[in-house]
Amino acid sequence: MQSSFASSSIASSRVCLSMDGLVRIEEGFTAAEGLVRDHNGGWIIGFCRYLRNCTVTKVELWGILDGLKLILDRRFKEKDSSNPENGKAMKDSTYLPRR
Repeated sequence: MQSSFASSSIASSRVCLSMDGLVRIEEGFTAAEGLVRDHNGGWIIGFCRYLRNCTVTKVELWGILDGLKLILDRRFKEKDSSNPENGKAMKDSTYLPRR
């Protein structure tokens, strides 16, 4: 019985970070946007950042960075990214775009 309660407690504290980006090369316009959802898929908070001109990979990484900052600022315990492949790039600090 306790393990059932513990797992339901963990599940209810979990959030999901979903991101998207927009790149218009001709116009030199990029933006990263995303949202944080609760364990039921309900919207918690969204974000959008205008980035000027940069690569698709940098747009994705900025989306991850901004989303994780929002999650950490609100002290959620568990995070789940919609694109786990970017986790490797996030661990390599030389790869992260600088402001």
